Amino acid sequence: AVVSTQSTGDPSLTEATIHGLLKLWPKTNSAKEVMLLGEMEEILDIIEPAQFKKIMGPLFKMLAGSVSSPQFQVAERALYYWNNEYIMSLIEEHNSEIMPVMFPSLYIISKDHWNQKIEELKN
Repeated sequence: AVVSTQSTGDPSLTEATIHGLLKLWPKTNSAKEVMLLGEMEEILDIIEPAQFKKIMGPLFKMLAGSVSSPQFQVAERALYYWNNEYIMSLIEEHNSEIMPVMFPSLYIISKDHWNQKIEELKN
């Protein structure tokens, strides 16, 4: 929660923090990816809608990859974003921009994911 604590002090840091996290996103370390998905959700809980609009493209490209990850803990953690009411309100507000990015990954896991927990979450 160090990252989100930094962002709450100065809302103007939120966008830079998210871009920094996305730039350094782990591609081969699933434990770090799960941890950063949690940090990112904490940041999104406090983000202003105007800032969200600026980062939603790169953010949801990353989330699309995480949702369809063969590593079930990564996919599970990314799917939990859809349980967050504030994040869902932001997604609904920008549905026409976000869903074209997310739909292919969500469709793939809706058809087949090897992990039972992911199968349950997709419903």
